Amino acid sequence: MDKKKLSVAKQKSKSKVKSQAIKLELNPFGIQKEKTYKQFQTVLKNILPHIGRDEEKIIQAEVMLALKLEGVIGKELSSEDSKLINIIKDSILLTEGQKEQALMVADRMMKHTS
Repeated sequence: MDKKKLSVAKQKSKSKVKSQAIKLELNPFGIQKEKTYKQFQTVLKNILPHIGRDEEKIIQAEVMLALKLEGVIGKELSSEDSKLINIIKDSILLTEGQKEQALMVADRMMKHTS
């Protein structure tokens, strides 16, 4: 491969990585489909006013909703589902950057409902 083609390939690769990083920032829960993420936003906007400001409850709701929309958990929560939700929630709460990002998503949704 000549130098020009290699340079173009590197630029495309960097652009793709940057694009994915921006999408992850906008969609921190990694929801795969745009339609599903729109559902995530709509449902979250409706339930956040009922949750209050408890950070743990907010993050738990976001995790449960993301897992539900992606089909990872079913309509009825099994004990395994609850364990998975708690593991993910606790991991987010213990990782400052992830906690901040999850709460920022909720904050944005609350601002859009006002």
